[in-house]
Amino acid sequence: MPAETRKITDEIRLRKNGVFSVFAGGKNLFPDENGRLRRIENAITVTKEEMEECVFLLCKGSMYSFDDSIRRGFIPIPHGRAGVCGEAVTEKGNIKRIREITSVALRIHRDIPRYGRKIIDIYKRSGLTGTLVYSPPAMGKTTLLRSVSLMLARGDGIRPVKVGIADERCEIILPDTDLGIADVISGCKKSVAAEILTRTMSPEVIVCDEITPEDGDALIHSTGTGVYLICSCHAENKKYLFAKPHIRTLVENGCFKLLARVERTDGKYGYITETV
Repeated sequence: MPAETRKITDEIRLRKNGVFSVFAGGKNLFPDENGRLRRIENAITVTKEEMEECVFLLCKGSMYSFDDSIRRGFIPIPHGRAGVCGEAVTEKGNIKRIREITSVALRIHRDIPRYGRKIIDIYKRSGLTGTLVYSPPAMGKTTLLRSVSLMLARGDGIRPVKVGIADERCEIILPDTDLGIADVISGCKKSVAAEILTRTMSPEVIVCDEITPEDGDALIHSTGTGVYLICSCHAENKKYLFAKPHIRTLVENGCFKLLARVERTDGKYGYITETV
């Protein structure tokens, strides 16, 4: 593909016997076999054999070993995660396993130096505070969480802080960034990780991505012990954010005092902060 497109590509998506696509600069694009961006009918088709090879490599030859994470829709990989979809086998309404993977979404994660500077400046002026980052999917929430986490842990523009990270989907901290300066629990539910971090690691801050209703009690408990939370949530705007009952409950219990709405304009990352 053209170099300028590769530079802003956020995601690579494969579909068995379907189209290969990339998400770049906020647009869904379809390369042909020569890397030219074309109409969907001219896009590369991913064969059954190519999809099987992709999954084989992601799972290091053992899909069974990743059965639990696949059931939750992802495969952890060295630089983040691969999202997966396919034919689900259910039992009493719950997904027991994924029989066959038919779609793979490979996120291209980035570490943007000092991207969290505005939030760090607020902490420096007013002290640490619970912070909720929100936006629609694939706008850069995790990138912002990663930046703020590392800046706090390093003491970049602020005193160094003890940071605990509940990295359920293995995508907040990347192996080629400053993994060694934060305490990370990865691959388990955020509610469990937050409880362990609070009880055993005495963090000043706990960071977690994409909070859900089942995480609420553990996060409220952590706040009650004096730990500050920095979390993210999917929402298009403030109206839809506060339409989520678990978010309202967390705010009412003092978990979040600062909001950061992430935006992407022409592929460039940015965010706006405001108090709750």
